Amino acid sequence: MTSMLEIVKNLFNLKYVLFCFVSLLCMFHAACSSFVIEKRNDPLKGVYILGARSSQSGAGDNKKGEIETRDKLKSYVPEVLKNYNPDASYGELRIVYPYDKSLFPPDIAAPTFKWIDKNADVKNWLVIVTFRDGHEPLYVLCHQQLWTPEKELWDLMKWNSVQSPAQITVLGADASSKPTVNSRGVITISTSKDEVGAPIMFRRVPPIFAYAAEHPEEMEWVLADIASYEEPAVIMSKQPVCGSCHTFSQDGRVMGMDMDYKGDKGAYFFTEVREDMALTDQDFISWNNLPRTDGLRTTGLYSRISPDGRHVASTVNDILFLAKIPDPYFSQLFFPLQGSLAIYSSAHKAMTLLPGADLPGFIQTDPSWSPDGPHLLFSRAPSRMDLFWDLGGQTVFSVEDAETDGLNKQYGTKFDVYRIPFNNGKGGLAQPLPGASNNGKSNYYPRYSPDGKWIVFTQSERGLAIQPDSKLSIMPASGGSARMLNCNLSRVNSWHTWSPNSRWLAFVSKENTPYTELFLTHIDDAGNDSPPILLGRFSKSGYAVNVPEFANMSSKAIKRITLEGK
Repeated sequence: MTSMLEIVKNLFNLKYVLFCFVSLLCMFHAACSSFVIEKRNDPLKGVYILGARSSQSGAGDNKKGEIETRDKLKSYVPEVLKNYNPDASYGELRIVYPYDKSLFPPDIAAPTFKWIDKNADVKNWLVIVTFRDGHEPLYVLCHQQLWTPEKELWDLMKWNSVQSPAQITVLGADASSKPTVNSRGVITISTSKDEVGAPIMFRRVPPIFAYAAEHPEEMEWVLADIASYEEPAVIMSKQPVCGSCHTFSQDGRVMGMDMDYKGDKGAYFFTEVREDMALTDQDFISWNNLPRTDGLRTTGLYSRISPDGRHVASTVNDILFLAKIPDPYFSQLFFPLQGSLAIYSSAHKAMTLLPGADLPGFIQTDPSWSPDGPHLLFSRAPSRMDLFWDLGGQTVFSVEDAETDGLNKQYGTKFDVYRIPFNNGKGGLAQPLPGASNNGKSNYYPRYSPDGKWIVFTQSERGLAIQPDSKLSIMPASGGSARMLNCNLSRVNSWHTWSPNSRWLAFVSKENTPYTELFLTHIDDAGNDSPPILLGRFSKSGYAVNVPEFANMSSKAIKRITLEGK
């Protein structure tokens, strides 16, 4: 049977009448329900769509209302277009999303277009989607300052914006029978030939850290497909313990996660991926099995699985600094005061310190493997045990009247990125990574692209993790200068993860809300990136999205993660 999208393409290209295509009209999203109107035999040809249908009346009234609305649309839209001069100046209408020159993956679900129009005379907005390859435009009439295309139309827009951009023009007009155009905004969007091709696993968590730490049962772990229009699948929730950083092997067959299992903050589950992951003692290791001389317990920070799934690197012998702040934007200042890197071998079921990244007097943390495994990158800074003694050992505390910038100046430190050979666990000489070290900034979270071509890391004035001024930088893995990515937003850019094909980079930001949201940018062969794409379907009201990781698997590969007896 011919698909709906194929029918739309044929109708669009062959200029058939679309009035009979009623099935397209039933599934529009919240702000804009759609009606396709027949094409007119005059210069104002195109596909006409109506947004913001009321669904409050009964079925009979709705049918009558739809006919009346279609008649009004057929007369109103041509009048707007007749009174519109593309070369004239109009009042400001700012399209706030998508960003101008955005590049979308071909496998992404439809975004919500949003604009701000403060002109009091404007009651309706006409969205005009035009293409450079001769296809007729789309006209969308909205009564709200947003529009979410339904799937078939969005697929059509993507299909026709691969070779050249589509232009999105939003006109603000009054509601009279001879409407005047009062405002205008214009952007262009394009579609990449590169798919994302993999789901993202991330955590949704209440934004105030102190509350979230006391209520781990409210955390949700999600495995989400960017192509889906459905609610993302929650694969783990209502657990009595906190889970944090997680990673996968390069082939997606092995998974690990820091999890406070049975009261052990050094616990880490490290196991094969399966649909129903009912975790037992056999799925866990503990970094506390590695003896330490100070009698303290290890947390096991920023653990990461090797590409081949045979080893795990983590931070051990750590002492944490954690200031809890009652601020939804930045509710914690966190970094280890000391730490060493350790390696766990699944073949030998043993863990050892990594020579060269276990030096006394330093914080050595946040390891990241090169794609084929011979090297690791990590973040290093001088030990801050002076704070441990100054605070009398009470390095985890709450602060009522403070903000992140002040605490950073009082307690913060600066990290550099180092590279060290793995050497089958024997380590070697750790050397600073040029471009990501000795630059007067704090450099951390280095991540190789899976093809080994690029390294993206986070940089801020001070600190480690969720810094207000954090920005993403990219550099060739073979060496060279680092530069800021263009996709950086105004507040927080971090927790980045590469798609398996090395073409897309996901990261979190607090650009729009106090809660971190997930964004996506395209990285081309030259390391150039595109404006950020908001993955808004992954967010949930009242929750922050963090610790995202792409997984080289189907979005259905994991259906549930539970703890034994829970």
